[in-house]
Amino acid sequence: MEIKILKNSDSVHLIKLSGALDLSCSDQIKNLILKMIEKKAECFIIDLLEIDTINPDGVGTLTYVSSTLKQLRYPLVIIAHNGLVTHALKSTRTLHYFTIAPNLKEANALIKNAKAAGK
Repeated sequence: MEIKILKNSDSVHLIKLSGALDLSCSDQIKNLILKMIEKKAECFIIDLLEIDTINPDGVGTLTYVSSTLKQLRYPLVIIAHNGLVTHALKSTRTLHYFTIAPNLKEANALIKNAKAAGK
């Protein structure tokens, strides 16, 4: 798993993941999000376009992150248009739980709308 963090705009943090999204990187991702929250990050985009493997543990990690951010009312958008990620989310019946965008432009628009709505 490789993780890159970019500041997409003044308040939106882009987390690009590549490789395998599974149990081996779960704690690393969870701790990263918690540290970013401590540093006052409030809007998140997770880019999964370069994920080549995702299993139920990886889906569980995404669910944990989403749940944590929802409790704080911080928006999260996941970029995923490949069949691998959407299939994993569908097969674990969690697709409806996430806000999904096919690309960064649409993810930014969804974040902007969420911020305007106060979410």
